[in-house]
Amino acid sequence: MAGRNATARALLMMFPRVLREAALDDTDFRQGLGLKLNTVINLSADGLRFDRSVFFSTARALLGGQTKRSEIITTDGSYWTLSFEEADYELVLSREGSRHEIPNLSCLSPNRDFRLAWFDRESTKYDWNDERSRLWRDVLNARAIEDEEVDQLFGEFRLTPLLVARSIAEQLRPGETVDVVSLIPDDIRYYERLVGALGGATSLESFVDKSAVPQVQKWLESNVYEGVRRSLLLSSHHSLVQAIDLTRLPEKEVLRLYDWLLEKGDRVSQLGAIECGLTHLDRFPDLARYLVRLVQTFLDDRSDDEEGRLKLLFSLILFVEGEIARTGIARGRPAFWRRLASIAHASVLERQIIAAGIPPGFIIDSAVKSRSQLYYLQSFIDMRREPRWLPEFVLPGQLKAEFVGRIAGAGTSNDSKIQNAQLRAQLLEPDGGLIRSQVVFPFSCLPGPLEGGTEAVIEMPADIYSDLLTGLQAESLTAQSFISLVNSAFIFRIGPQLAELAAKGLRRTKYQLRQMRDQEDPFSLLLGLASVAAVTRNSSLAEEVRILVRVVRRRPGVEIEPANAMRIALVAAAASRDSASWCKSVGEWLTELAFEDMTPEQAETMLDYIHIFCQLEPRLWETCGRAEAALAAFRNSIAVA
Repeated sequence: MAGRNATARALLMMFPRVLREAALDDTDFRQGLGLKLNTVINLSADGLRFDRSVFFSTARALLGGQTKRSEIITTDGSYWTLSFEEADYELVLSREGSRHEIPNLSCLSPNRDFRLAWFDRESTKYDWNDERSRLWRDVLNARAIEDEEVDQLFGEFRLTPLLVARSIAEQLRPGETVDVVSLIPDDIRYYERLVGALGGATSLESFVDKSAVPQVQKWLESNVYEGVRRSLLLSSHHSLVQAIDLTRLPEKEVLRLYDWLLEKGDRVSQLGAIECGLTHLDRFPDLARYLVRLVQTFLDDRSDDEEGRLKLLFSLILFVEGEIARTGIARGRPAFWRRLASIAHASVLERQIIAAGIPPGFIIDSAVKSRSQLYYLQSFIDMRREPRWLPEFVLPGQLKAEFVGRIAGAGTSNDSKIQNAQLRAQLLEPDGGLIRSQVVFPFSCLPGPLEGGTEAVIEMPADIYSDLLTGLQAESLTAQSFISLVNSAFIFRIGPQLAELAAKGLRRTKYQLRQMRDQEDPFSLLLGLASVAAVTRNSSLAEEVRILVRVVRRRPGVEIEPANAMRIALVAAAASRDSASWCKSVGEWLTELAFEDMTPEQAETMLDYIHIFCQLEPRLWETCGRAEAALAAFRNSIAVA
């Protein structure tokens, strides 16, 4: 065995450090080769370091009652005393009268009852109660954990939402240097604890019923007040708000919660609090005065305010979504679940930024610049599974439209409960600068961030349907012939007949559309038709749109840049639900675009997009390889010249 260990160590040293560390982090790998790690633990920012095996073996002896105190040496040779204080059942590190705080290491105790008491206390404190917590409790019930397991266990606690929020708050304190990427955990366990594990759900509806609602109930049972605050982070969809039962709190606590929401709440939680509060007005009529002020904050929000809360929320969602896409930790999970997790964590960040009194501009610029491309391209990948969500639906203006639409709907649903005159004036009166005056069709009716995979529930009005049939069956077609269809794509339920008629109409007229008046018409129309193809899953229309893009871009006076043509292509590709067909469609479109004339700057932009796109979805390398090679060759030829 000794020879085998020596051989393993020698072979490991032949690899770069980053690969060695990754391999040695794998417990199964180490155990298979009989290797053990002997590392250094750092107990302070100023470098109080100890040999881990020595420190933990000393701690075990103290916790087991073998001794009351023991001298221990740091890696730089200074002497400290590690002692056991029986009254508090904790270890204390001291030197020359000074004490140094260290983590509670009761998990190392040979006494099972002490280990379990510590674990149960800490699990309750940080509201950690999932399958992994039960597995760790089983381990502690059976034995004291090993040296290598200590950081693994403590790492589990560090991934609880309460400790993550605390860590973010500490990083945002005045005088602290903030590494913005460190504000976003890179472990999927955190997000599962933040919003609830997917639990095998494949749709929003099944997730709400089987996972989210039971999870909210567990949070409320654990600690009602904190459970409500935590549950409100899930308010990016109204169905999740309906699971919150305020009647489990005394009225005094309900009002305290809403007072906190007014002063330090994030916008998503405030939205959920309005919807939840309106449904509970009959039980808590004093909530009306808080709801008046909350509604007013949404009325006053301006989407064009560069330092406003809508811009902040938009930037944070972009930032979190882009970072999760970069790390790939949620790859394979449905987009609705990932967006729920992203928006919830963006809201955690918003809470801490507001609590710290930090100007929104502190993070807006860096967030948008660093992760916008990743968010943008990940959204197009998501469209294959959830085609009713476009990347721009997260812009501040659309967030405002989404919010006021939901508030207006909640007001209508709870009409009989709203007795406060000021609240009625905000929500129900027909005019007077109220919430309804800010509801703009169709934007307030567009799908919400978790609804990209759900079908539209509104039937198309008969007059619009009739006009569409007439227009699409006409002998000659104009851009206007498709406008109603394009505008309906994300609002009304569109059957396959209309999409097929549009495809046949384009073929019949040989892709000749009249009356394109300005530069905005072609791109908007083509993107709209691509969206219709995606929403209806009509590959025939998607192919006709591809031909139409080719024809229109050759027309004199029409200029659709390669990046915008690529955008049309990626939306239209979502007509293919099957992964292989989608990859084929994307590859063919991008290859065609890559061989067209373009400026060096346009080629560089498109090449960057393809690289990021293929990193996010590696299966695209096979179909986008020719496009990447063509653009890279063009770039290199320019560099040589």
